[in-house]
Amino acid sequence: NEQIRLSKFIDEINLSGAKIVLSNSDPKNVNEEDNFFDDLYKNYKINRVEASRAINSKGDKRGKINELLICNYEGKYDKEW
Repeated sequence: NEQIRLSKFIDEINLSGAKIVLSNSDPKNVNEEDNFFDDLYKNYKINRVEASRAINSKGDKRGKINELLICNYEGKYDKEW
């Protein structure tokens, strides 16, 4: 519910003309079929980037995961994303 509430806030500030970048861990790291963020932010650019994680309660789960960068604009780094 909090993620849905956040998406409504993002929609509001997007309408004001603000540039937005939102980050979140990609749920596809756990479940490839999980399209929650893809559906929630379908009107925005969704970039998946590798991020290293050094902290996790399970040592074998540390390392590289995908992170979501969701934005409402094209940037100079888009080719790298």
